[in-house]
Amino acid sequence: YQRRVHGVNGLDKQPMDSISALIASLGFNCVRLVFSLEMVVKNKVIGNITLVKANPELHNKTAMEIFDKTVESLTGHGLMVILNNHNSDAGWCCSVKDGNGLWFTKNYSESVWLSTWTSLATRYRNNPYVIGADLRNEVRMSSEGIAEWGTGNKFDWRRAATEAGNAILDIVKWLIIIEGTQGGSDLTGVAWDYVVLNHPNQVVYSAHDYSFSQLSSMNEYNILHDWVGARWGFIITQNKSFTAPVWIGEFGTNTQDTWWNSLRRILTEGGDFDWGYWAIDGEKSPGGDEESFGILNSDYKTIRYPWLLKDLQDMQNAKRIAIKNNF
Repeated sequence: YQRRVHGVNGLDKQPMDSISALIASLGFNCVRLVFSLEMVVKNKVIGNITLVKANPELHNKTAMEIFDKTVESLTGHGLMVILNNHNSDAGWCCSVKDGNGLWFTKNYSESVWLSTWTSLATRYRNNPYVIGADLRNEVRMSSEGIAEWGTGNKFDWRRAATEAGNAILDIVKWLIIIEGTQGGSDLTGVAWDYVVLNHPNQVVYSAHDYSFSQLSSMNEYNILHDWVGARWGFIITQNKSFTAPVWIGEFGTNTQDTWWNSLRRILTEGGDFDWGYWAIDGEKSPGGDEESFGILNSDYKTIRYPWLLKDLQDMQNAKRIAIKNNF
């Protein structure tokens, strides 16, 4: 979804199907596939062959034609796809100064955001491996204002997410994934004002956590456990009015530090959480900066950190063994 490409990374390095096959072979079962509103609305022709040189058949295709091929490739390799509106403007995320902190911006209104989601729901509703809509990435402070929860005004993320979820569910029964405010880290409002959609059992809440999401002094296991428990972990407590699944939609690292070991333990021992790692990518844009948290190197073929892949695969295996119902 980057400004230069309006599509996924790695198409200059490896055939698309090779990347999809590699992801599946590493034991992953789902890809959070990000897009910008700009990519969908403008739907530019990708005329620079160097950006897709490992996939020459995509040269002079539109952004959405390439996105269609991406979805087709991933799902054709047995990978589930969760679509994620990452930004409004195409580009790297995130900053409180990038103008993309809310689901509406000076360039793209809330109605455009909603219509983009309904168009994608219509586009992919017949593909059973497309399973969810992660409505907006890391809502946060923006030049337009600050994301709120349950206030009923134009900044109310709960209100907007409810409207978008219902609009999508009128078309296709996807999981409706709703991230927290404050950059995806705060779901405390769910305790007293949870989301209710017209179709039950479709809501999944999503949290993001990194070593920099809280003070470094809070990354020791017991402290981190209580901190994230109060902000989002409590939602999986059974038999509450707000009880719902929680998906850790982003977490990532380039070092086996205290935070990494603490969060891995929370996600495998703390409760029935699902997760998506940021990121598979080897670089942030074609020929651009390396993605230091990436599972793959910039060749989109080899593993950047063998220890990281082993840790994630250990988490996959542990998840199948240790399922708890209360945080």
